[in-house]
Amino acid sequence: MFDQFFTTANLPRRFSSYFITLIPKVDSPFRIGDFRPISLVGSLYKLVAKGRQLEDGVVAVNEIIDLAKKSRKECLIFKVDFEKAWVRACIFSGNLSILVNGMVEGLSAAVRTVEERNLYTGFKVGNSMKFVSHLQYADDTLFLREAIVANLWSIKAILRGFELASAPKVNFGKSKVMGVNVSGEFLGLAERFLHCSRASLPFTYLGLPAGANARSLSTWQPLIDKISRKLGSWKNKWVSMGGRVVLLNSVLNSIPIVTPRFY
Repeated sequence: MFDQFFTTANLPRRFSSYFITLIPKVDSPFRIGDFRPISLVGSLYKLVAKGRQLEDGVVAVNEIIDLAKKSRKECLIFKVDFEKAWVRACIFSGNLSILVNGMVEGLSAAVRTVEERNLYTGFKVGNSMKFVSHLQYADDTLFLREAIVANLWSIKAILRGFELASAPKVNFGKSKVMGVNVSGEFLGLAERFLHCSRASLPFTYLGLPAGANARSLSTWQPLIDKISRKLGSWKNKWVSMGGRVVLLNSVLNSIPIVTPRFY
């Protein structure tokens, strides 16, 4: 199976078949927006697709924010919100990963092209000439760059061009711009130019906090409250004591994996 995939980039159809289920995001769901679509794929497919780890992206953005704070460098962050029109395409296609990764790679290619032409400058990391221009996981996208007007023009051109060439659309109204050591005047300019709203640190990326203070109790309080609510709901569930111990151990063991490091 692995030889076939990495040689032909194809998998047998039975491996890429999956079910879509809707998970309620609120207690009393009424609209379609109150549900979160989750794809249930087989374990063999997950083994092949295992490559992009959710926690890697969150760790990376936290490292960059921490570097910007310590070095007192300006770092402008633009959090892109993609409209969920692509969900329909995912449901009616044969392979969820191809659509999502295809969208991501297309946008990444556009960014690389603009960088190669010296029209876009990412955030410099370390003493080498390494620049981080964007971070992506599925449709969760962050652009990181120097706080200069030329970068605002480039990012807007990239996203508008991407919209014309693909199905996913950018919801600028729900996108956020924020910065580390960036003046309020420039953030206001970026907000008006990109037709988005302004946010501040910390913010949520991939469901996890970015730019938060690990030494502050308020950073961890939502996690503590969430676990407390989960434990409190067990009194109404028919779960044995042994099952509760297994479930609790599983959740606690997963927390260090998906929770980013803070400094």
